[in-house]
Amino acid sequence: MKIEVKSMFDKGILGPLVTLPPGRKVVNFRWIYRLKDDSRFHGRLVTKGYTQIEALDYDETYVSVIQDETLCILLAEAAAHGLLLLYADVYIVFFNGDLHHEIYIRQSRGFKIPGQENKVYRLLKAIYSLKQSRNAWYHKLFTTINATNFKQCDIDPGANA
Repeated sequence: MKIEVKSMFDKGILGPLVTLPPGRKVVNFRWIYRLKDDSRFHGRLVTKGYTQIEALDYDETYVSVIQDETLCILLAEAAAHGLLLLYADVYIVFFNGDLHHEIYIRQSRGFKIPGQENKVYRLLKAIYSLKQSRNAWYHKLFTTINATNFKQCDIDPGANA
């Protein structure tokens, strides 16, 4: 848990502690634990996205995904022309998506700052289980790919060529 909280600060996910603005509500979260291969537990902080309010906490949740047919065509073309395909797995993928709504979470038990127990953190980047996490990551990836002169496929918007 300490490693997870530290990485959230290091990556700019958690903003400074603030007093919850009037009319705003806190999005609840929980800790999920996974047993790693070396018998240690890894803690991950995930929000309870179902506590978010549409239009207040998020607008868009849609993410364009490549169609199976398009992927088959790309793989067939690569094989036919002897092209090398590269696959990239992005570590902590959602932590890269920027949030455009004000989302607040409470301080976690065991990590409360003395004298500021009633203050909350504003999330600056998406974390797991927010309604807009996938959409935020897609927009970050889309703008990055477009900045490198790749072109979005007209027939299948989920595929960038």
